[in-house]
Amino acid sequence: MRRVHAGGPTGLLGIGASGSLWALSLVGQAPRRLASDLDPASRIATGHGRIAARTARGGLWVWEEGRASTLVSVQL
Repeated sequence: MRRVHAGGPTGLLGIGASGSLWALSLVGQAPRRLASDLDPASRIATGHGRIAARTARGGLWVWEEGRASTLVSVQL
């Protein structure tokens, strides 16, 4: 894991070196992949039932109510 963050559906999140976001569990459950293609160097933010991170291409990725949305950054 590149980064670990307290929060998310299982209480602990991690971004791997390949940019995959994982919901980790300390109680013997298998990790669950929530996303791929995220920036492994970016920080994860959680709050109000949401998870937010930056995509590898610089966009905004948000997980809410079991669904993921991505906003693509626009370069002017």
